[in-house]
Amino acid sequence: MSIPIVILNKNNGIPDVKIFIGQAHDATYESASWDSNKNNLKIYQGIIDEELYEIYSLGIDLDELEAGFLTWKINVFSASGGIGERYFVKVEIQQNSETVTNGVFTRSGELEGQKVVVGRCKFQIN
Repeated sequence: MSIPIVILNKNNGIPDVKIFIGQAHDATYESASWDSNKNNLKIYQGIIDEELYEIYSLGIDLDELEAGFLTWKINVFSASGGIGERYFVKVEIQQNSETVTNGVFTRSGELEGQKVVVGRCKFQIN
């Protein structure tokens, strides 16, 4: 499977990541940025509950992100545990509060108690 390439603008500064959880569910997440040699640059963790989404800065200069990666693991869960529930997750890469080219990743489906959503992308600086 090929890795999606997210295009970052060298003039727009350090990117942010927005994780959105739909269908009124809660989630925990762990995300990591990696350089082109697969060395870990930074780990991000958090909880998404009543806010529905969280935005965090990668906090890394674009030079270090060139040909680097972002990975994520999001654990979506339902407090009620009801049958027939659905989930929706969106990971969005932004610069200056604008979505970057190829910077949206979504996943949805049935939720039976909990669902782990994983993904990754590679960065290209233009």
